[in-house]
Amino acid sequence: MKLNNKHSPIKIKTMDTLKKIKSSIAGCIVILLVSTINLCAQSPIKGDAPDDSKQKIQELNQKMAEAFRAGDIIKVAEFYADDATVIIPGGKKIEGRKAIYEYLQTLKNSKDYNMAVSDVNGSGKILYQVGTVTFTADKNGTPETRSTDQVKVWKRGSDWDYKISVDSYN
Repeated sequence: MKLNNKHSPIKIKTMDTLKKIKSSIAGCIVILLVSTINLCAQSPIKGDAPDDSKQKIQELNQKMAEAFRAGDIIKVAEFYADDATVIIPGGKKIEGRKAIYEYLQTLKNSKDYNMAVSDVNGSGKILYQVGTVTFTADKNGTPETRSTDQVKVWKRGSDWDYKISVDSYN
């Protein structure tokens, strides 16, 4: 093969090396993108909330649901901060733990109370959860199962315990 001045063996070798480098970089980018997509698809937590935060919030929800099923409304109310707000369907706000306790008393006869957490997000000090509450209540003497979406905002206090600051149902 006869080469002219523009295509010396050094330039051809350099161009081949550059093509290989570009190809390798493109391959690495594809691998990183696929890995990132797979990690995101496998992780149930969105945002920067660590996995142990989701576990902690799930445990608190489980304990709260157990207290509710046992009819221990005082214990349920203790999950709320002193200045917490509950927003119920229709936009009505119930403010303060005492008022929340009185509201919870109206739900005392609910059965099969369950809380499912689908998402936890936020920082270590303030977390929010998205989930569903399902319970059975008597409506005119007939059991009726209800399900509602919820958003709770949990704040970590100086004692490192989380309390509900805002609780909203639709």
